[in-house]
Amino acid sequence: NIVPEFDSPGHSGAFTRAHPEFGRGYGTDHYEGEYLDLDNKFDEILEFMKGVFAEYTTGDNPVYPKGTVVHVGTDEYKRGNKENFRKYQDALLKYVRDDLGYTPRVWGSQTENNGTTPITVDGVQMNLWYTGYANPRDMYNLGYDLINTNDGDLYIVPGAGYYYDYLNQNHIYGNWQPNVVAG
Repeated sequence: NIVPEFDSPGHSGAFTRAHPEFGRGYGTDHYEGEYLDLDNKFDEILEFMKGVFAEYTTGDNPVYPKGTVVHVGTDEYKRGNKENFRKYQDALLKYVRDDLGYTPRVWGSQTENNGTTPITVDGVQMNLWYTGYANPRDMYNLGYDLINTNDGDLYIVPGAGYYYDYLNQNHIYGNWQPNVVAG
């Protein structure tokens, strides 16, 4: 199945170029400009992103038909307020699940963005790709529906130089196991 994703609040350069007022440090620091500014524009950004998801999932002929798993991203949010991140992730997951009626999926990032703000778990799928961002055992104990997408075996970034350019099919077939996450 193809799972559509709008990744935010990190990896959000497309959104911050369209709405520079939502970017954290936009125009001064390219790296910071890829992040939505949850510390100063939380409510406006959340409503904007809800609108993006609604545009693709509502109406008489939605782009994403009912039954589609919808990925809300929330990957690699750095140097921001962790509680705001958790509040944002929780709000998007609940919106996609409860208001739009789709199964939400998220990148594992709760360990990296640890805190006290609760994040919904029921009916939420989580991609585990890097154990430093989400401890697999902790995420399992919280009750997430986990998907092993171990970056060492299954992640490619062609031409980047820091990941493989292709999937090593022989290695995956001979070594990868869906129930073993990073050893």
